[in-house]
Amino acid sequence: MLLNFNLQPGRYEKITNYELFTWPNGIYRAREIQADNYLYPMYYLRDGGDYLVSSSVYALIHAKQRFVRQPRFQTTHFYRPSFLTIDAEVMRARTTYRRSTMELLEPGAIIELGARLIQEYVSEIEARYPGWVHILSMGGKDSENIILARRRERWIVLSGEPNAPLNETFLEENGIEVERFVPQTNDTDNSLLREEIIASDCMFDPAHFRWVRTIRDLVLEHGNKAVLWLGTSGDGVFSRNNNHRDRDYYAVHDLHVGMAMGIWHQMFKNILGIPVVSPYQSPRFLDTLFYRFDPYFVDRAGDVRPAIGALLLGREVKYPRTNPRPEPWQRDRGASIGVYLEQLKQDGIPCRERRLPSWWVGKREAVASILDRHSSKRRTRASKVLFPLRRSLGKVIPAIRNTRHDISAREIC
Repeated sequence: MLLNFNLQPGRYEKITNYELFTWPNGIYRAREIQADNYLYPMYYLRDGGDYLVSSSVYALIHAKQRFVRQPRFQTTHFYRPSFLTIDAEVMRARTTYRRSTMELLEPGAIIELGARLIQEYVSEIEARYPGWVHILSMGGKDSENIILARRRERWIVLSGEPNAPLNETFLEENGIEVERFVPQTNDTDNSLLREEIIASDCMFDPAHFRWVRTIRDLVLEHGNKAVLWLGTSGDGVFSRNNNHRDRDYYAVHDLHVGMAMGIWHQMFKNILGIPVVSPYQSPRFLDTLFYRFDPYFVDRAGDVRPAIGALLLGREVKYPRTNPRPEPWQRDRGASIGVYLEQLKQDGIPCRERRLPSWWVGKREAVASILDRHSSKRRTRASKVLFPLRRSLGKVIPAIRNTRHDISAREIC
């Protein structure tokens, strides 16, 4: 077994998906489960009247000692808006339906509350894990603002090219003290690729996973007493981005942020066995701000992250002028399922692969993906004809309606 997940003793009355991600890696038994946090994946099997739950589909496959391929699970796209998994008998717990009360409307109050909640969460996690080292993966403002909070424990900042020199300057110009700054190249490193595929259960394109080996080495250096911090989707809360273009802003978080960035948290947790957290999805942040505010306040206020940073630091923050994105690593997500099945067979798990229906669904999705690329928006020569044609035909043929900004209609069930 490539990843070790043991069945934990006892039975819980209820387990939430956030709790699961603060506990050691394992398989837990519960009478009831609740996924009221859109970010953190919780997978389950039914065992009589109980649930067996884990952050790993792979672990649950081992628990039931068989694999049954789910043909509707493919790697056609870099992520999947679905609660299905690669195994037909294992499901991701469906996110609790939550929408905003829209009672927080004033930008100043939202900014002040956001800064306070970030600070409180940093202090809470430091207090929960005294003496542990905190590793921050730093890219743009979402993660930069985390390091501006008042801190008592040791913090290490890791940043990869092309952001690394910008973030090193960011720390220096703002007088931010950390234990260590760890710059990284963006060269493809496949030394842990198999572990990354297994830990993510083929849910996300591994070309976007980076610097896992370096982070693992830092965790091992500190005796596994480490917390990994990611600035997950803060831009979708405090600045306008594509999340705001969808028909349902909150569905984007359930079916995109949780299904993409949530898998980053899953992959790191399952490999490292440590808490992998983000202040923008803490329970208090969700309850107090995210499900109470008007997400379109940014249309009036603009990007308020610099204002939040100033409150955290106590003075104006000097941010990098640009936020370049690293190129994906040279990896083929189409190979992930094959690697996953190969590992299960090496582990001695009986595999029902359902090759013909899986092949058929994969080919059908590939064709649909090509057509969608040329008709969902104007970006290719063919789309100049296909985009308006699809828009017209979609009014009378619902099956071909353009759902680019309607993620709920794209859920794979």
